[in-house]
Amino acid sequence: MNILEDGTLRVQLYGEDQLQRTVKHPLKPILKEGELFVVAGDDKDSYGDAWFIVIAHPDIDKEPKKKN
Repeated sequence: MNILEDGTLRVQLYGEDQLQRTVKHPLKPILKEGELFVVAGDDKDSYGDAWFIVIAHPDIDKEPKKKN
């Protein structure tokens, strides 16, 4: 996972010892709005099975600070 200069989060997914997929998502909605970034796919070797990853800001459950 890398943060690019333009404020984009880049996630590279590896399987079977090689890069399988690269996905990008704007970082601002994750940090400021609590948006979740989900990447998913099916298991090519097992019918009916799937996988997914969820990326969220670590403080997603915390109350935002009130401004005075």
